[in-house]
Amino acid sequence: YRCVYLVNKNTATTLQKAKAFIEITPANPQVHIYLGVGSLSAVREPSIGVFSEVPAGIVFQRAEDAGHAIDLGNIAPSASQGFWLKRIVDPGAVPDDRNSFTITVFGETD
Repeated sequence: YRCVYLVNKNTATTLQKAKAFIEITPANPQVHIYLGVGSLSAVREPSIGVFSEVPAGIVFQRAEDAGHAIDLGNIAPSASQGFWLKRIVDPGAVPDDRNSFTITVFGETD
């Protein structure tokens, strides 16, 4: 599990209806990455002791394209919203250092 934050660096405009999804390149049926978000009003995401510890209150979903993106809500000027990544590698999967992923974030402005 990893937590990342989307930061709205604009000091005057709210990012509205922000969403995020993730793409694995090249597509690998043995690697699965899920995204999750907790409270959209949380100032800080929950802490975890080790990377294998499940963060409390986070619901994960497959978000592999814009049609399945997770909702990050509205992000005020100079504010941020955290979201989580959960990676699962199937047992017996062959290591492949060519795999990477891209997180895409989109939304609307005033």
